[in-house]
Amino acid sequence: MPSGSATPPRRPWIPLLLCAALAACGFYMGRITAPAPRPAYAPVALPARARQPVAAAPAAAPAADPRPSWNAAAWQRLRREPGTRARNDAEAAMLADLAASDPQQAMAMAQTEPNLLLRQELQQAVLKGWARTEPAEAMKWVYALSNVSERSESMAALLGSAVEADPQRAIAAARDAFPADPANANRYGAALVDALCDAGDYSLATQFASAESGPDRSSWLGEAYEKWAMLQPQQAAANAAAISDPDSRSAALHGVVGGWEQADPGGLVQFLAQLPPDPDRATMLGQALQGWVKTDAAAASEWINNSAVGPDLDKGVAAVAVMDTVKPDVAVSWAESISDGALRSSTLADVLRNWAQADFAAAQQYFQKTRDLQPDDRQRVAQILSDLQPR
Repeated sequence: MPSGSATPPRRPWIPLLLCAALAACGFYMGRITAPAPRPAYAPVALPARARQPVAAAPAAAPAADPRPSWNAAAWQRLRREPGTRARNDAEAAMLADLAASDPQQAMAMAQTEPNLLLRQELQQAVLKGWARTEPAEAMKWVYALSNVSERSESMAALLGSAVEADPQRAIAAARDAFPADPANANRYGAALVDALCDAGDYSLATQFASAESGPDRSSWLGEAYEKWAMLQPQQAAANAAAISDPDSRSAALHGVVGGWEQADPGGLVQFLAQLPPDPDRATMLGQALQGWVKTDAAAASEWINNSAVGPDLDKGVAAVAVMDTVKPDVAVSWAESISDGALRSSTLADVLRNWAQADFAAAQQYFQKTRDLQPDDRQRVAQILSDLQPR
């Protein structure tokens, strides 16, 4: 060290401080970089207030209704608009939505409408909305209506909506409600059958009708199978033919004839021809043949000429022969093909009566040569010809 320079004082505590600082830094860095251990579970004491007895938790609330809540401002705006179809439909839709949750309020609002036609329309809308959630209560309201026609129309409207929402619930409500108005139960049941069929629930419609033990059973069955056969004739016919109870099967098959005849009379005739022979089949064949002749006389005639059905076709042929749309010479040939002598004679007499009015000379000529008329029918035709004899 140079002479004359002062010697700095020694500070032995500085190294110690530096070491301590380095150690603390190392410890801190280790804490923030090392993974934290998973603490063992230990119950945590709740605050004294939380440990007091509390009521049981309420049940889970049902899902929120997806429909929009009632909008009073929108309703008032609609009420101020001039009457149009769109305005009326919008009012009806709002009241139908409201009726699902508050039917009494919705009905009260509908009944304040001064326009009688619109009031009835709004009431129908309320009933439809009401029937989605409480069909039995909606039916009670309908039964309070004094006008039978209005009651029937309202019942049909609410049944359609109830079936659309829940067909099984609609049927249950109807079965409970119908006895309250027995005089009109038949038309209400028919309306329920129509609603089920319109919704495509043909099986439920036929089950509902079959379960009826009173006088309405046949008409409801016929209604159900007629509706079914209009859209699904093969399925409806096969189902009806498989019914074991004779009376129910007859009612169902007559319903099938009514529906299938409108859709495909030729197909109906060929189906009926495959059923076991009986008087009921003969009657249904007659009805079906008339429908076929109206749409395709040539095809119907050809089928009859080549058919091996036998006497069961007699009633059908007789019914066709006396149709106004059949030409007299064709009608005569059809009448002559009837196997039952009495029916052939009475049918020829009817054909000759019609023929004489259109062509007296031709009818008289045929009358003189035919041997198919029995005495009573021959006398009847002779009197007709005498009355029509040109003077």
